[in-house]
Amino acid sequence: MKEKLTEPTRFLAEKEAEVIENIERPEDKEDFEGQKVLIIGGPDAHGVSMAVSSALYLEKRGAEPTIYVGSPVIREGRGATHPGAFYCKTVPNLNVTNYDRLIIVDIPLDFRDLSGSEKAIIELDERLRQDRQQRKKPPLEHSTFYLDHHSTTQFTAPHDSILIKNVPIAEACKLGNDKTLIGRIGAICDRDPATLPITSEEMMLARGLDAAVRPDPDDERPSLPKNASEEEKQNYQEQLREWEDRAQQRLEEAVKRLKAEDWSYFKKEAERINQIEIPTSGGFGQIAIVDTQNLTSKLGVLKLMEMAIENMGTDETPYAIGVLRELGDIKMGREPADVMTVIRHWTREDLPSVEEIITHRFGEEFIEKYKIYGAKNAKTLRLPVNDQETAKLTAQLVRAFAGREMPDFSRVRSVVMCGDPNSGKSVYSTIFREALKNLGIRVAHLDLDKAAPTPQWYLEAEIASKEAELLFSQGKLSSEKLAEARKKLDEAAEKRRAMKRPWSLELAEEAKQELLEAARNENNDFVIGDIGGGKIKKDSEGNIVKITRLTAENAKILEGADAVIIVSNNPQGAAEWKKLIETGIDPETGVEIKRDKPIQILGIYQSTLEGNVQKVAGDKEIGIITNLDRSKAEKKYNPAIFTTAIFVSEAVQRRRQNMND
Repeated sequence: MKEKLTEPTRFLAEKEAEVIENIERPEDKEDFEGQKVLIIGGPDAHGVSMAVSSALYLEKRGAEPTIYVGSPVIREGRGATHPGAFYCKTVPNLNVTNYDRLIIVDIPLDFRDLSGSEKAIIELDERLRQDRQQRKKPPLEHSTFYLDHHSTTQFTAPHDSILIKNVPIAEACKLGNDKTLIGRIGAICDRDPATLPITSEEMMLARGLDAAVRPDPDDERPSLPKNASEEEKQNYQEQLREWEDRAQQRLEEAVKRLKAEDWSYFKKEAERINQIEIPTSGGFGQIAIVDTQNLTSKLGVLKLMEMAIENMGTDETPYAIGVLRELGDIKMGREPADVMTVIRHWTREDLPSVEEIITHRFGEEFIEKYKIYGAKNAKTLRLPVNDQETAKLTAQLVRAFAGREMPDFSRVRSVVMCGDPNSGKSVYSTIFREALKNLGIRVAHLDLDKAAPTPQWYLEAEIASKEAELLFSQGKLSSEKLAEARKKLDEAAEKRRAMKRPWSLELAEEAKQELLEAARNENNDFVIGDIGGGKIKKDSEGNIVKITRLTAENAKILEGADAVIIVSNNPQGAAEWKKLIETGIDPETGVEIKRDKPIQILGIYQSTLEGNVQKVAGDKEIGIITNLDRSKAEKKYNPAIFTTAIFVSEAVQRRRQNMND
């Protein structure tokens, strides 16, 4: 059903309309009456919209069109329409029997094999013509129409029967020049600047169409367990095929809805996709670091990065970098790789393109070395899986796009985690430790809270209990196993309570010396220390009424620290800790941190258990850190923490190099 839009829609921007009006339309001279036409569209929202627009044009011309678009998640070539598989796997097996013409829209030639792609189209056209000849139908002057707007669409020796229509803008990548909302929304999905300006409703519909052509966001892609057995591998393949089939069915439903102009359907899809959390770290100048690792089945990487920029604000953060670790594509003949993509938000035409910045900062040889590819505002490079090399390049790219100087970690050998109680300090430090270890950094992790230590065996019991609770809620764990995990946590908690001792300056001095000794140890590149949250005063109902943060014991330990990271579950606590570290004294108690040099503050965060946008604190701001869930500590990727780890590892590598020189 067609829906009347609540907000005026221009259908075409002035620039867009002018360009389309001047594009030649050789298809208007063709006779399509009574012909069966197969239309194949690219696998994204733009390709779908162009295929639907072309079908509507053909219906007006008396033809009988059939639309086929392969879901973007289909990788085996069983009907895939993305260029990586379309020309080498789909086309050779494509059944064109009983079709009179073929229309290919928005599928660029595969840049890795341009001549092979061109040859595949020519051979397909010949099969189409032979079939028509066998049916004793007269030959058509043009049996195949190839419509595209990508720069790679440059045929070296086009066949006479193949009509190639290169167009300069996304909205024109179709048959005819009808000014339709379908075409415009499709062009917005392709982020064509020619569509600017756009309304909020148009953007909402585009986001909904983007989502509708991909798998249901609630339908998780099957995963293959590590060290899987042969039976598990077989089950995985079956589950993957079923998931791909469901994705294809959903795409075909989107095609039907778009052809009927059922805009309410796409509005609902937009609302659903807006609820997806995208872990994002900002505070690095003009570039955000986006974690798309587990979200690529829900939306394309570029679209996720774009949404992350919009969450941060396109004015302050117009660029984003996404890092996909160990991206495997065995079905496409690609080994697992670390894939990095940098984008500029498509509406920020006032800023240099990604291509311009990379070329200016690193030179053409950098682009050639890493075989960087993609549009001028969306550049991608693939690396062999390597923690250190990936981190190094990520840091270089962040610096290039930040627009300001990044923190200097060159003199920092140790960092102490500060913050109010129950703020996630130990979780932050655990994720930080694991990130550093993955980057090849030899890190010592010290529990400096000698009065109330949190041993690793207690953390493991707590993690196991939380995971058991989750599995039980999902029906994947028995009540007996849940009770067993709870009992082990209770036992660990009791054992931990028995270890507690009263604080004293002697204990604090012991912790300080442990910190200093670890920093001097040549076997350690970096040291992370956890301290307590201070002295708490509660009322009769157990509510915290006062926190003495800079106790004499905490001050003594901090005398041995190079730097601190502040994590607090409330903004007041974060601000107070910042003030205490900067001044080195608590004016209320007179407790003082006695040292010659000030302590460097590497980050200041207000922690929240859930959320998607994370900020690294600037000069005058407190950042946000999210998802500090102890049960995920050792396996959770956190963009803000990982980025800090990158800069620390870079400083360590420089230190090692200087020592070797």
